Amino acid sequence: MRTSFLIVAALAIGHGGANGANCGQTVSAIYIENLTTPLQLGRENLTRHRRALTEEMKTLVGQNNFAHVESEYAWVDHVLTYSGAAEENMDRMTLLIHIRDTMIDKRDRMTVEKHVAIQAANLAQISETAERVLTDVLSKVSRRGIAFDVAHVRDSLAAIGKALGGCRR
Repeated sequence: MRTSFLIVAALAIGHGGANGANCGQTVSAIYIENLTTPLQLGRENLTRHRRALTEEMKTLVGQNNFAHVESEYAWVDHVLTYSGAAEENMDRMTLLIHIRDTMIDKRDRMTVEKHVAIQAANLAQISETAERVLTDVLSKVSRRGIAFDVAHVRDSLAAIGKALGGCRR
């Protein structure tokens, strides 16, 4: 987990990243894809946890432990909802960047650059909000494997928020 977070942090500092008000011009699709990868991996792991919790709940119906497992399921679902919003915005931003990179006319390119910058600013805000929410979720999750993956997703969102935090509308 720490290794992927450090890679993301290094990418945020490196070439092709968001650069203040000009991030609509400077951010690259590869940069966004590299920021997205750790988030996707964490979400995949949490999806597996959710499936396992679903199976466990089926065997515990009517028992005392059911409420606890159901609570864990709800927290995992909550994390997937928040991180899913961020991932959808990353996908939109990547699409806009690909469109921007094919533009020939300067005015068209500038218009798309503005939309990229707006999307980056929105994504930074979503990531920062989700990071706070997931920190709260971490205090409520009792299973170590789930907590590990929630922390991974939270760290990925923090890296995205930090990388795009300088983008302005």
